[in-house]
Amino acid sequence: MNLGDIYLKTALLILAGSTLLPVVVAWTIHRLKKWSWNILLPIALLVACVLTIVGLNTLHHPLFVAWHRAQNTTLPPAGCVRYEPTATRLLAAYRMSRPAFDRWVADYPWKLMSLDPTDGLILWDSQNLGFSKPEATFATERAPNGKQLRVYYERGIMYLSYNAM
Repeated sequence: MNLGDIYLKTALLILAGSTLLPVVVAWTIHRLKKWSWNILLPIALLVACVLTIVGLNTLHHPLFVAWHRAQNTTLPPAGCVRYEPTATRLLAAYRMSRPAFDRWVADYPWKLMSLDPTDGLILWDSQNLGFSKPEATFATERAPNGKQLRVYYERGIMYLSYNAM
């Protein structure tokens, strides 16, 4: 699901844009107005720092969510009611019928198996996703590094929890 990868690339994209924009503007002013680089470069670096801080604080999360959701083609294309990725976890919910859920589970590229009802992560997932008594529970085998996808179905909604580590 590339959570950490997209998270880092989003930050780097904002950093590159925030640095490149003031340098291009400074270069344009230097060419058109013949101002000295001794004046323009410190101003451009200061503006780059401000733009980077503002960009990371305001644009990073919305861009990261949009980018991750767009590239995540294994999830249902419609019916999303919640999509909350972080660098290490994805919580999502999709409105769908039970037959559509069963098809999605059967077609999912990672092998989903029935989840043991005594698994302690079900409680964590229920508290964070908002379900109480799921009709169906499936999960991938937990990887040695902690990666695991868990899906639940309750009253017309598929709840999804993914740990990236």
